Amino acid sequence: MSDRFCAVAFRDGLLASCSTDDDGKMILTATSETGYEHHCKFIRKEKISDNTWRLKSTCSGEGMRWSVNSITTIEGNRLTYHSISQGKAGTNVYQRCGK
Repeated sequence: MSDRFCAVAFRDGLLASCSTDDDGKMILTATSETGYEHHCKFIRKEKISDNTWRLKSTCSGEGMRWSVNSITTIEGNRLTYHSISQGKAGTNVYQRCGK
């Protein structure tokens, strides 16, 4: 994860458009992930295959702080983000928006 990855999420099977607004967009760098009204800093990063990482993050947004455990996989222009935070699990799929 050395490359900056700016992407938009699939919602209800549809890809959000790549635009300048932040709704549905995430920016992934080697040290952090930023999305709509939040920022997460990676405090532990473990490479588990050529394109998959296990991440532990501390996050903040809208006056709150929380921790996230996740597994992130990058395949071509698609990123899959499996996370567990505050007892809730979820998966988001993102498509890269230009470089």
